Amino acid sequence: MSVRHVAQVGAPGVKVTTPPLGLHVVPRPGPTAELEAAVAGHRVAAVVAPAGFGKTTLVAAWAAQTGHPVAWLTLDEADDDPVRLVRGLEAAVAVALPDAERSDLRRAAGAADRGARGRLDALLVGLGARTEPLVLVVDDVHEVHGPTARDVLGRLVRYAPPSLRLVLVARADPGVPLHRLRVEGDLGEVRAVSLALGADEVVRVAAAAGVTLDRAGGEQLRALTDGWAVAVRMILLGVAAGPDVARRLGAVPSSAVPVADYVVDEVLAGLPAPLGAFVLLATVDDVIDPGLAEALVPGGAALLDDCVARGLFLTPATTPDATAYRWHGLFAAQCRVLLSRRDPAALTAAHRTVAHHRRDTDWPAAVRHACAAGDGALAVDVLQAHWPEVLVAGDTTLLRRLCALVVAQGRRDAWLLLAQAAADLLDGRGDPTVFPQIQRVVAAWGPDDELLAQVLASALGSSVGPDGVPHDAHATPTVDLDAVGVAPPTRALALYLLGRTEAHEGLDPATAAAHLAHGAAAADAVGLPTVASACRAERALLLADAGELAVADALAVDLLAADGVRTGALAPAHLVRGLVAYWQDRLGDARADLEDALALAGPAQLAVAVRAAATLALVCHAQDDRAAFERARRRVEDALQTADTGGARHAVPADDPGAEQHVSLDVLGRIATSHCRTSVDVVAVLQRALALAEDDEHAAHRLLERALDVAEPAGVRRPFVELEPLLHDLLLEHLRWGSAHEALVASLVAGDAPRRAQRGGWGNLDLTEREHQVLVRLRSTMTTTEIAAVLFVSTNTVKTHQRSIYRKLGVAGRRDAIRVAAERGLL
Repeated sequence: MSVRHVAQVGAPGVKVTTPPLGLHVVPRPGPTAELEAAVAGHRVAAVVAPAGFGKTTLVAAWAAQTGHPVAWLTLDEADDDPVRLVRGLEAAVAVALPDAERSDLRRAAGAADRGARGRLDALLVGLGARTEPLVLVVDDVHEVHGPTARDVLGRLVRYAPPSLRLVLVARADPGVPLHRLRVEGDLGEVRAVSLALGADEVVRVAAAAGVTLDRAGGEQLRALTDGWAVAVRMILLGVAAGPDVARRLGAVPSSAVPVADYVVDEVLAGLPAPLGAFVLLATVDDVIDPGLAEALVPGGAALLDDCVARGLFLTPATTPDATAYRWHGLFAAQCRVLLSRRDPAALTAAHRTVAHHRRDTDWPAAVRHACAAGDGALAVDVLQAHWPEVLVAGDTTLLRRLCALVVAQGRRDAWLLLAQAAADLLDGRGDPTVFPQIQRVVAAWGPDDELLAQVLASALGSSVGPDGVPHDAHATPTVDLDAVGVAPPTRALALYLLGRTEAHEGLDPATAAAHLAHGAAAADAVGLPTVASACRAERALLLADAGELAVADALAVDLLAADGVRTGALAPAHLVRGLVAYWQDRLGDARADLEDALALAGPAQLAVAVRAAATLALVCHAQDDRAAFERARRRVEDALQTADTGGARHAVPADDPGAEQHVSLDVLGRIATSHCRTSVDVVAVLQRALALAEDDEHAAHRLLERALDVAEPAGVRRPFVELEPLLHDLLLEHLRWGSAHEALVASLVAGDAPRRAQRGGWGNLDLTEREHQVLVRLRSTMTTTEIAAVLFVSTNTVKTHQRSIYRKLGVAGRRDAIRVAAERGLL
């Protein structure tokens, strides 16, 4: 039977034949294999993606190479009629079948009820007699909207015989009951994410079009188009002629990609007029949610649902709002181009609407949209309320970009210029003398600006005051935080910067803590969560340095457990956790948090970075990781060399002026330990105890007990471990001398068993590690039951270890075991 004859009895021949492949179609092994698996393993395969993603081309290329007969039907708006649709299905199947089967189907159709359902049932019964598989492709299923036509497709899907495989190709999920098939595992799917061109495929498409691209150029074009095939081809057509293709590709903005006409013809033209108008407004921002849709157009939420149902370039957005969707970036950009041509005033109004909608959930986007609307006052209002967040987070690029956008609106507010200068200082390329210069050129300089200028110059570590005059001594800036006219966000930022300056300079810890506490409360009150977290992180570090390790660690844990973006503001919290873990001799935990602190600490956190790097170097040294130790030490040296105008300069002990030229292990130790009161106190007392051990043993034990009194409540162990070679004998004697901390002393001595074994100590006499732990505690006044409790074993187990120790030492009791062990160097 000829295609011409098929056209006469059922449908135009072009509708019931597989579309021909173009000259420049390139093989796509990945998506083709995915489609093959979807057809082979499921009753129904759905190929769903927006216009221009190459759905039909992929299925046609697969059909040309598959070993099964393929029937093809391309739908259009005229097929939104059940009888015509069934006749099209009959004609498509007839083209794919041998003459004998075709005749049988024609006779069955003639004898059937003339209605659509009867003819469809006859077709399905006829196909049910086949033993060989047949694939039926129904393309452009989205053209069928009417309920009766959808009922035909639904019946086809539900009652298709086992020998029939269906492939439904559409721009949106077909309006047939596919969910049941999906649940039952009978539905295979190929979506836009699979159809989008990858970088290597872009390179091959370019080669087919006569354009030479390397892998980097392919990735650049893929990123510009998000792999949208039609956009890739349109851009390649534009750059195919002429030199320097890569440079010209890099200069193409998304709004200049030549697919606007395609969007009009293939997407918007097929939509009802109200929906098309909504799409042009809704794409003014890349993310749309029902609330914004309603703000843009009355009834917009329902229109958004319609867009989703039609598959109009929308995917679920990764935002806290589960109902938000993200437009395909290039599609949205082209829609904005179209709206700017058709109705510039509507585009401006839409930008302003989005700015108001986003100001509390995505304020940087709100600033950008306000500027796009030409509403400088709104942009200033939003940016002034939130810019402290960006400064404290250390995102100077974003801060500088937003300030530049607002300045471009003709605004020359003093705080804007101060914010830009602060960004420059954070990046290490600014000059604090710019603050008085700004004051001279800006007429409207108020108390808000005066406060900002003073705290910024001081807090960013400059040795130059806000008046531009260098000074040697770093003093707390004299500022009036309660001055009339100071905006609440400015006051919150000033409290943070002032408290941090006081904390890092060691000027007045109590005042610093008060400023940071007030700053956190002020930031909470005006909705500045990053500033509030920064205040609490700095306060946690102050508490740790004051010896309140448990309180500081708990505060740091709470900060890091909260949801939110990890910024430099949280670097002090990671430092606190790392310091506490280090002093408690949990080196693995310490290393992880110290590395996080280093990763987060930006230019404004040089002091934090130096302390984290110095402590990390000590951890790596203790772990015998030479390479990591050298990297950490280099971080300290580099930071100190670049901190000649402040920031980290006070991290080095004042009595070591040459430390910036060479950071020795001793200097690293003093950087890491000189701030924490608990560690300083414990180390100082232990050193005094060691100094007195030879001449006044009783005084040495009293000092050792005092160090244990300080260390045990905070869980501090590291000073004892570091000084163990010198303390070992004194600690052993301390068990006999008597201590309120017998369990801690015994664990400190026993905990060194592996190192003593390597030095040729107790390990040479074949004592197990557990036996050595019991032996050390036998020297104390602890009972067998108490030793068992400390070691988390039973009393009988301890007794078994005692008998083994006595046998190996050749003794009969506890006192003789201690004597012989001491003589042989086991203790």
